[in-house]
Amino acid sequence: MSTTNAGKTPVPGKGRAQWDFGAWFGSQFGLTAWLALAAATFAADRQWLVAGVGGGVFVVLAALAYALWARRDRVAPYVALQSSLVAVGLGATLFFAVIRRDGDTSDMQGWIGRSGEPSYGWLLIFPLMLILFHVLERRGPSPRPGADDERDAA
Repeated sequence: MSTTNAGKTPVPGKGRAQWDFGAWFGSQFGLTAWLALAAATFAADRQWLVAGVGGGVFVVLAALAYALWARRDRVAPYVALQSSLVAVGLGATLFFAVIRRDGDTSDMQGWIGRSGEPSYGWLLIFPLMLILFHVLERRGPSPRPGADDERDAA
């Protein structure tokens, strides 16, 4: 557990989830980058409502990720991770609903789905990730790097 420039001491995780700058912001960007790309695609097609919702969801989720990081001295990493996954899942659901209601996806057929509309089935990835991280967290802390090497040498 290390302190940062801001002098915050992160709350240590009880399991595998631990605060780490690169892991936190890398995972947040990986979870949400598709929203920015999709919003840009809809904006290029002059579908301003859909583009605005996608871009807005991206910005709100980025702000949430920063807010959770800024409170890492008060929020456990596992709680922050699960909260972020729920928020991304809800934001993605909202974006899919707006695309299905107001988006013209006829020229996107093939990469977005057979019908040209996003399938809500893709959203199952979020509860599956919640379950996966819950199982990993309950397994306890990951072993120290090199711990297996020490046992092998004995």
